[in-house]
Amino acid sequence: MKKKVAFIIPACNEQKNIPLLLNEIHEVMEVTPYEYSITFVDDGSTDNSLEVIKALAIQYANIFFISLSRNFGHQNALKAGLDNADGDCTIMMDADLQHPPKIITQLLQQWEAGYDVVYTIRKDHIELPLVKRRTSNLFYQIINNLSDIELEQGTADFRLMDKKVVAAFKGMRETELFIRGLIKWMGFSQIGIEYDPGIRKEGVSKYTLKTMIRFALQGITSFSTKPLYGTAYLGFVFSIASLFYFAYIIYSYYAGHTISGWASIIATITFFGGLQLMILGIIGLYLGKLFMQSKHREEFDMPLEYQVDIPVAQQMQIGKLGLDAIEPVLSKVNTTLFTTANFANQYPDAIKSFANRHEIASHTFYHSKFEVADLAASRLRLEAISGQPVTGLRMPRMRKVEMADVMAAGYGYDSSINPTYLPGRYNNFHLPRTVYTDQGMKRIPASVSPAIRIPLFWLSFKNMPYSLFLALCKQTLAKDGYICLYFHPWEFTPIEEFGLPMYTRRWAGPIMVSRLLQLIKDLQKEGDFIPINQLPNLS
Repeated sequence: MKKKVAFIIPACNEQKNIPLLLNEIHEVMEVTPYEYSITFVDDGSTDNSLEVIKALAIQYANIFFISLSRNFGHQNALKAGLDNADGDCTIMMDADLQHPPKIITQLLQQWEAGYDVVYTIRKDHIELPLVKRRTSNLFYQIINNLSDIELEQGTADFRLMDKKVVAAFKGMRETELFIRGLIKWMGFSQIGIEYDPGIRKEGVSKYTLKTMIRFALQGITSFSTKPLYGTAYLGFVFSIASLFYFAYIIYSYYAGHTISGWASIIATITFFGGLQLMILGIIGLYLGKLFMQSKHREEFDMPLEYQVDIPVAQQMQIGKLGLDAIEPVLSKVNTTLFTTANFANQYPDAIKSFANRHEIASHTFYHSKFEVADLAASRLRLEAISGQPVTGLRMPRMRKVEMADVMAAGYGYDSSINPTYLPGRYNNFHLPRTVYTDQGMKRIPASVSPAIRIPLFWLSFKNMPYSLFLALCKQTLAKDGYICLYFHPWEFTPIEEFGLPMYTRRWAGPIMVSRLLQLIKDLQKEGDFIPINQLPNLS
């Protein structure tokens, strides 16, 4: 079966360029071994672009179109196309012929070589207007200096993306888009190739100086709060400078020098102006925290229901520290790591290392927010990073999920059940305690004791006497033939500073690591440790 290449081409007032571009794409693709489709996204054109596209769609069975109700901008037009892409890989390019179709074969070659993203880098020739070259250079300098990503000079949205990248992109819920930056941030294996920009044969460029400035600001604000810090620092500098000026005025007065009347006014204005800038900067930092959290890129399994505000970067670091702490402890046993794709994107090497011995399973894409599309997107991303099939799912906080959606996303089992009752958390006494089938999907509940369903999870391990927890584990193992215990990496790091309830931070840090090591030693006397996907009940 041939692989399919999907083209996404946004177009705004490109009625004369569209047929020319289509002919060039046909010439390139007809001599390749791929099936292909071309989807034009009409971005509110005011000329006859939409009519031209419709006519082409009637003429060719592999031509499709999306018509936006008005001009939503280049980035939103690309997103509309990507949301409907269905190829094994997707190529985005503009309709103005400045993205030359002749390099499509190079993009495909790099994809076949194993790269998930093949982006293009425009060569800036002397023929380009000086203003265009200077503003383009300035654009990338600003982006790289003020944001938290780095883009190569001349990077374009003209690129190829594997289907797993497209699936992951569909899981993103941002509305202010900077696609080339977002794809760079997502990770995956990426490579760039240079190209000579084609000549626009008809029409005028939509990227004016005003558009580029707005685009640069969108890129900076999408990936950084550095400008907010800059405002606070600037206010601090002005305030300090005004204090020195006050000192100079006082010195001049007592030294007998003539002090002009406006000196004290200038010093006062400078001081309070700097103070206002500093206060606005501090307010901006708090707004920045809300802004970055609204991106839903946050990650690590700290229970957010405890109303603890931990910066995103620190959340990631704590999760990574916990994973590093337990990996040596688990080096002699086999386990399952449920991880979000977002965490894996941040620490791919750690996930690859863990995957050498353990099963990698999905905790969806993000921990705090969920959409059905995240099921498939997270599975594909985790498979790409770990290099192993991902068949297992556990929803964050054991959130309910439709089995039809889980099956459609390609999973083999779901472990999003704690079959007990905890006020405000679980109400699952009616569900089976052990492995069962639900609408064709195997479900593996977390273990609870046979008699009164005491949950054998992290909170019990932290707060019960160790001997009691171990006795319940042995009792459950004897009854059910297996036990399914679970913990969070953050429990194995010192977390006292965050003000969490005592029952969540008891035995935190190194003492928790020692406690887990003892549990493993005691349970190894009773049986073998296996990952969930090797449970005999699943076959």
